[in-house]
Amino acid sequence: MKAHRTHPKLALVTAAMSLAFAGSVAANPIATPYWEIEYDLDGSTLTQDTQLGTIVSDLGPGTLTLQVQDLGASSDARLSTFDLDLLFDLFGIVYDLEMSMTGDANGTFSPGTGTIQWSTPADGWTTAGFVTCNASALICGNANLPIGVPLEINESGTEPVGDLELTSPQQNSSIAMTWESAVAVLSADAQSPGTLTIVGTETSRTLVGGPVATPTATPQPGSAPSKCDALKTKFVGKKVACRTNVFAKAAKKAESPDTEKLGKCDTKFAMKCQKAEEKKDDCSVLGNCAALGAAADAAADTLRGEVLLSAP
Repeated sequence: MKAHRTHPKLALVTAAMSLAFAGSVAANPIATPYWEIEYDLDGSTLTQDTQLGTIVSDLGPGTLTLQVQDLGASSDARLSTFDLDLLFDLFGIVYDLEMSMTGDANGTFSPGTGTIQWSTPADGWTTAGFVTCNASALICGNANLPIGVPLEINESGTEPVGDLELTSPQQNSSIAMTWESAVAVLSADAQSPGTLTIVGTETSRTLVGGPVATPTATPQPGSAPSKCDALKTKFVGKKVACRTNVFAKAAKKAESPDTEKLGKCDTKFAMKCQKAEEKKDDCSVLGNCAALGAAADAAADTLRGEVLLSAP
């Protein structure tokens, strides 16, 4: 992994963990039919041991998509998508990051133990966003961070995720994974990389490539499955949410929207959209990230205008 910008005490890379997977076999799609299950990652946490004790930070929202060929027998499995917000305050150092995966990881599901052991690390793993020190000069100085100035973070590489525990796989399932993250953020006081505990509850499942009970409609142009289009759509929604959140905070204080925070929304979207195009080969359109960003801005601005026009 290569840091966008490095600080001595704000380490975002554990080199030994990433090097351990040099030369790993690339992940591949699994054969159909398979079950595709999506999970809500509410309740996930980041645990760090510091000089002041153990700190547990709540993470989320987030989603994870899992693909398993056969939920009743030993079979191939795939971690297809992962997206998790990391927004927390550690000793006055504020982390506003998003952890996501534009690649995938392959493994084997064992129904006897209810676990999936990964044979490849998660590819296209990214941690991006901003870290801002709002603490005292002593803490910010120890972390080698300026006071009140956001530091842009953009880490990417592979991530050796922990084995996944799948509970009640046949219906209403839940998942749990724990591992020491190669991209976990260290504060000025942290003594070790953070431990990510990912938990999720099932929100939907689909049988992909299985028997069809009724005739399907003739596919239309642009209707083919596309992970790239799915990622872009999700990132557009996140940008609208990011921009409207800035508007909401401004309205609450009767102030003008914070242009710096609006700029963060722009930077994060552009970074994520561009990575989706670089990592996926099924994009319906290439090079439209700027247009999509502008459309997201227009949607957010329209919503803000509607709120102001409807005010008494």
